[in-house]
Amino acid sequence: MNWQLKRFIEVMSEEGLLTGLRKSYQYVKLDVFKMNRALRYEVPDMFYRPLFERKYGTGIDVLDRDWDNLIVLDAYRYDYFKRHSRFEGELFRELTKGNWSLEWVLGNFRGRDLTDTVCVSGNVFYERLEPDTLFLLKSLGRDPQEITQTALRMNEKYPNKRLIVHYMTPHTPHRGQIAKDLAGPDEEFADIFQLYLNGDISKEKMRQSYVENVNIAESYVESLLEELEGKTVLTSDHGENLGEVQFGLPRVNHGHETVECRFVPWLQLPSGERKEIKKEESKGFDYSDDGVMRERLEALGYM
Repeated sequence: MNWQLKRFIEVMSEEGLLTGLRKSYQYVKLDVFKMNRALRYEVPDMFYRPLFERKYGTGIDVLDRDWDNLIVLDAYRYDYFKRHSRFEGELFRELTKGNWSLEWVLGNFRGRDLTDTVCVSGNVFYERLEPDTLFLLKSLGRDPQEITQTALRMNEKYPNKRLIVHYMTPHTPHRGQIAKDLAGPDEEFADIFQLYLNGDISKEKMRQSYVENVNIAESYVESLLEELEGKTVLTSDHGENLGEVQFGLPRVNHGHETVECRFVPWLQLPSGERKEIKKEESKGFDYSDDGVMRERLEALGYM
């Protein structure tokens, strides 16, 4: 379900239909294309969720799990992790709390005391938490090198804190050679999913592009892991659809109630000496302004 419709449903559930309509006008743009997309793709998901969760459950609580460092690779589905990941450890297939990032962030962290935790993230939705939820949030752009370097500095500066590092890769837009080669004259990287839906590339080519994105993400994680102490877990906030068919429709991207979107890897890496974790008064957020946040949401396809 896309950002506009999810935002409307969220406000409506909290404050009522009329208030939801009034407050969400900037998010819900009722043009013909988006209404058609909502009826074909998003409304079926909304009604299917209770059936899906009756069968599989509502998802694990990551704060109930034992870790010192939680590395999140956005939109990394379980089966591709099992097949392509370069990392070794104890791997589990776990159900996540949502099929897109905001559901996962709020479902795991909203209303919780994480003043023993530093979060370094390229995902804007941590900014929807209350500012005193975490000891410190460093909210960045999607550049994996910047995320890695910042995480290393925070790890050194705050050795007695748990660390969450949330990479946006392999979330779209894909940044590999395939996406670069297929880009138009005004693009740096092509919209791989749209090319597939248009019939311009094969399903196999789309999936190869996703694997390229996976490899890019893991190359940065590899350098990060060399410096971390304690128990580290690799996981994802949600998976990704790569041409699977549901309700007679081809699924790409995420935001759908599918096993590909809801099941993610949970890899426990071999650990050495554990961190001595301490809670302290929150330092709040160090994050982008609203204009930058909106640009980032638009780049990721949420607005």
